[in-house]
Amino acid sequence: MLLISLFLFFDCTENPTQSTISDTNPFNAVEREIIQSENSFELKLFRKINESTPDSNVFISPLSIYMALGLAYNGAEGVTREAIASALDITGFSQMDINQAYKRILSLLAEADLSVQFTLANSLWYHKGLPVENDYIDMMKEFFDAKVAQLDFNDAGSGDSINNWIADKTNGTIKKIVQKTLPDDVMLLLLNAIYFKAIWTDVFDTNHTGEYYFKKYDGSFIPWALMTKKDTVKYFETDLFCAADLPYGDNGCFSMTLFVPKNDIPVETLISEMNFSNWKSWISSFKFDLCIIYLPRFTLSYEIGLKKVLTDLGMGNVFLQEADFTGISKESGKDLYVSNAKHKTYIEVNEDGTEATGATVVLLTIGDNTTKYKQVICNRPFVFVSEKIPHR
Repeated sequence: MLLISLFLFFDCTENPTQSTISDTNPFNAVEREIIQSENSFELKLFRKINESTPDSNVFISPLSIYMALGLAYNGAEGVTREAIASALDITGFSQMDINQAYKRILSLLAEADLSVQFTLANSLWYHKGLPVENDYIDMMKEFFDAKVAQLDFNDAGSGDSINNWIADKTNGTIKKIVQKTLPDDVMLLLLNAIYFKAIWTDVFDTNHTGEYYFKKYDGSFIPWALMTKKDTVKYFETDLFCAADLPYGDNGCFSMTLFVPKNDIPVETLISEMNFSNWKSWISSFKFDLCIIYLPRFTLSYEIGLKKVLTDLGMGNVFLQEADFTGISKESGKDLYVSNAKHKTYIEVNEDGTEATGATVVLLTIGDNTTKYKQVICNRPFVFVSEKIPHR
């Protein structure tokens, strides 16, 4: 089986079908531009991850990754901030405008549909003794509604507090994002968690779920349970694919949009066309039509390290020891760099609806400071004195 999925792609276009917030666009002009840039980044990220993991299931929450990187962006300065902004397609916007857009997204998603269980949570965990700037902490709380906590990372099991937070925010579907004991050089962790559970607006009748054949990526067939229903839904097709939009909840603010390549067109061909320009054209073309939907019932867990894909997208500076995170700590920010970034997801799709979660962690590590010191390297003949007569 090959499942390629975006989870909670946020959309603010005038005629949205996926992650619709309301019939009237609630964003101002600058916020709309920023969110369109966000969508562009998320589609690029999706394509890049799919390229990096060929012939395998891919399921990501780009909004979770985008949020976690927003926490890092606010702590970066100079070339490092420029690299993050360029990768996120937010170059040219002020930090305040960007943060206001983040805050607006958080607010709108929380209240979009009260029949849908939705949680989007951010947190910042820093090592006891790291001098974190109050301005940075204030921004995390104001714009990202982030939990800020100080821990002694030297304590055995210090990672348990972080994993417990992730488990709580994802309703136990993701129980572990970091090791029980954190590495000695980790100084700060930035985390995002998303939890989503919703009932289909029109559920699938379990009596209509039957065993059909699913065509695998290699062209062979396997028996698989497919849920089936007839419904009037938004539909669109091209020579490349057919697509249907299945709403959740009471007001269609959240939905699952299915894209199925036609005939023997590889799914990679479809994904290669998923740029923001095409996306806008596609979603504005959906029209209500009577459809028969066949959808697999499935559960999937997914995990990926983000270092390579973010470097490929132009964010490589954050992973170098010359990274600048003085926005987080003026005293120690020049020594901080991102040593790792990880993303985990979980989804279950059945006749009733969907439960999906995503979690992203960005680890900031203290760098090797040897360049700041005089060097004494004993890699050739040398003299040592084991005793020294004290001066009289």
